[in-house]
Amino acid sequence: MTTRLLKPLLLAAGLALAAAPYAADKPDDRVALKGLTTARVVWDVTTADPARLNAHLALVEETWDDLLRQKIKPEMVFAFREGSVRILSEDTELLPFEVSTDAGQVRERLARLAARPGVRMEACAISMRGHGVKADTLPPWVSVVGNTFNSIIGRAPKGFAVITLP
Repeated sequence: MTTRLLKPLLLAAGLALAAAPYAADKPDDRVALKGLTTARVVWDVTTADPARLNAHLALVEETWDDLLRQKIKPEMVFAFREGSVRILSEDTELLPFEVSTDAGQVRERLARLAARPGVRMEACAISMRGHGVKADTLPPWVSVVGNTFNSIIGRAPKGFAVITLP
């Protein structure tokens, strides 16, 4: 019985010790970020899978933190289109019951991101119409735009990189 409990504890302790030096000595991105004071990105969000989006958002948060750690000011626009607009909606009928809890957790994470300076959240009106999402079911931190393609097109000449979160 003791051995059964001890092995997982030793494994967890070993993993924690192995990860600690990496966290302290995290590589930087100075070559890619050389000369930048601000990093601009449009996250082109298309996934309708809350678990997948949650995983993407964890990487987005890490990207934000990495930029700040390297003295770069992030500016981020989230352009939600296709089925991803259903995740934004607080209308529980739009998603299968089994993913509704995950969608709520994603909205909580998005709300925290939206509260950061330089972050904007946009939902595509065309996608909303196609997926039956009504504007009054969206959280207040989401702006409805006519077409997120135009959001992306308009920001590209302003130095925004575009990264798709499929």
